[in-house]
Amino acid sequence: MKKTLVAVAAFAAITGAHAEVTITGVMEAAISSSGGAQSIIGGTNGSEISFGVNEDLGNGLKAIASTSIIHSLYDNISTGNLANTAIGRDGAGTAGAASVSAYNSYIGLAIADVGTVKLGQQFSPTFFASTIGDPAGRAAISNYLAGGATGQVANSITYGSPTFSGFTLAYQKVLANASTISAAEGVGYNSYSITYSNGGLNAAYSAANSSTDGTTGNLKETVSAASYDFGTFKLHAGYSTISNSTSASGYAVSVPFGAVTVSYGYSSKGSTTAQQFGGKYAFSKRTVGYVAQGISGTANTRTTIMGMRHDF
Repeated sequence: MKKTLVAVAAFAAITGAHAEVTITGVMEAAISSSGGAQSIIGGTNGSEISFGVNEDLGNGLKAIASTSIIHSLYDNISTGNLANTAIGRDGAGTAGAASVSAYNSYIGLAIADVGTVKLGQQFSPTFFASTIGDPAGRAAISNYLAGGATGQVANSITYGSPTFSGFTLAYQKVLANASTISAAEGVGYNSYSITYSNGGLNAAYSAANSSTDGTTGNLKETVSAASYDFGTFKLHAGYSTISNSTSASGYAVSVPFGAVTVSYGYSSKGSTTAQQFGGKYAFSKRTVGYVAQGISGTANTRTTIMGMRHDF
């Protein structure tokens, strides 16, 4: 990464360009145990590398772009297998079964005092709202039930406002074409969110709709979530509704003890309940070890993971 940044800096000095290129990422793996079977998985979300671009165009205008390549949760760094990979999704919206995929890829403009506009495949406003209520941050292994229906949204245009007195607004719309991911993110999909942050309080409300695409009915979802950091502990709460489905709610608490943080979360959706116990130890600002156990379903299925994560 250092060599890449040095090369970019040298190029900028020669050409007079003022683009900033960043390379960040995560390396992660964990041991998973469920139903008596053990395996090595990609951890909470899988390993990934992200490339970002930020160019100052003058007069308060910036060009922004980013793309992330993720090594998936179940085919992870322990296999070393990058062969036969399918980047992204096919025209039918089917996620590739291969181990590597691209996501959260966009290009856009940031305008001072106006906001940002991004085009590409991006996280939905409802997803970002739900991360506030889940101490696991909506990681792939989380069994939090109040998280809404939609995560990544392809073919989308997203507007994000500046922050006004703690409030931030976001709006997202799908522009339909042959590579629309799914009915949930299909023809007529649009979503918005209102987020408030002040001191230890974070709160958000988000809603999404999609019109009938000829094969399925409409999707309507709402997500509400809030957290408050008291310093000695942090509380989380969330609530969601999805059309033709039972509403869901959840709450959690996380408590730091120096480098150690422990957490407990409970959520329910109709007669289905889920619990999650977690603990993590910060070896440094970038390297964390963790252990977690999830209990879910009427059969109280238990999944335990123990792993390590390094951010760079």
